[in-house]
Amino acid sequence: MSQALGASPPDFPTLGAFEGASLCTDPYEGLEPEAAADLAQWFAGMQQSEETDRQGGADPRGAGVAPPPSRTLASLHIGLTGTKPADPPWAPNLFQEPDNWCVTDKSFGGHLEVVALYDPEGELSRHRRSTEKCKKASKVELEDWEVDELRRRAARRSRAALMWKVRCLKADNLFTLTKRGRIPTWSEAWRLWKLFEQMCSRRFRKFDYVVTIEPHQIDGWHIHFCVQGYVHINTMRLFWHRVLLDQPRMTDFLRGEDSPGNVKMSDRVGGYKKIGKYLAKYLSKTFEELRGEGRVKRFASSKGIESPNIQRWFMPSCAGGEVFFLRRRIEAMGYKITGMFEACVRGNVPMIWIQAVTRAPPE
Repeated sequence: MSQALGASPPDFPTLGAFEGASLCTDPYEGLEPEAAADLAQWFAGMQQSEETDRQGGADPRGAGVAPPPSRTLASLHIGLTGTKPADPPWAPNLFQEPDNWCVTDKSFGGHLEVVALYDPEGELSRHRRSTEKCKKASKVELEDWEVDELRRRAARRSRAALMWKVRCLKADNLFTLTKRGRIPTWSEAWRLWKLFEQMCSRRFRKFDYVVTIEPHQIDGWHIHFCVQGYVHINTMRLFWHRVLLDQPRMTDFLRGEDSPGNVKMSDRVGGYKKIGKYLAKYLSKTFEELRGEGRVKRFASSKGIESPNIQRWFMPSCAGGEVFFLRRRIEAMGYKITGMFEACVRGNVPMIWIQAVTRAPPE
């Protein structure tokens, strides 16, 4: 077996039957030992079956050879091209194993995020859950540690959704709305924001935003929001004072000690990546401040923001070669990987996370 692993692939139709196989000339490259052993054993069995059929005058289809246990060839094609090919005549039962990995691709504006979750029973993927299971789970009394775990998951999903909104908006300006004496309640903050947003939407063309509300260090709340492009800050100050004083016909904003509040523009925000991190940090504080409040609105965004392109597909298990196939697929799509890690979530469920950006065009 060691000699077979070190040798070149046998000279018969193997990877050449797959579209895009030229991207990977060595089928053993990057595979773990178990996957490489499965692939070499299957190659040897196919070659032996073909020679036997030729000597007996039969059609060289290798029908008596079972597919590799790890489905390495099938996974290699899916990893390179993102599609599942038709069964070649010399491997009739290559794609009979179930697809145990649920992979989600989320892309927008040159950014790609890939999350692969090992879910053979279909119980962990959110899009596979049935309504009945969700209703049954809501009626069960949970322990304190289970409630904390659900809160952490909700916070993680909310942060990810907010950062994708900021990324799709391509925000470059971050503002903070404050009130003298601070805004007393959470609901009051959202009421003031609604009035302020209505005035800005009527005044500014395409006023797209992402907004969240942060608890103050002592008490009260203040509002953070980001926009894309130039917005006249003094006009926003006038609108904010109209909302705070309930005087819709004010013609100029107040200054100094007479000012009921302020609109502050943050300096050195550093682009939409840092803006997204700032807002995600502010949003995380609400999960600690609003414990026991149930489902509340953590952040909001305008309807004009484009949504990322989300695609879900299923990948078979391949004896530890899942990361290799995902990397090859992402590189074949023209992306450069910037971050990647493997972890076990919800106890012992394997998960793979990969982040990539579009490669810069050659000069």
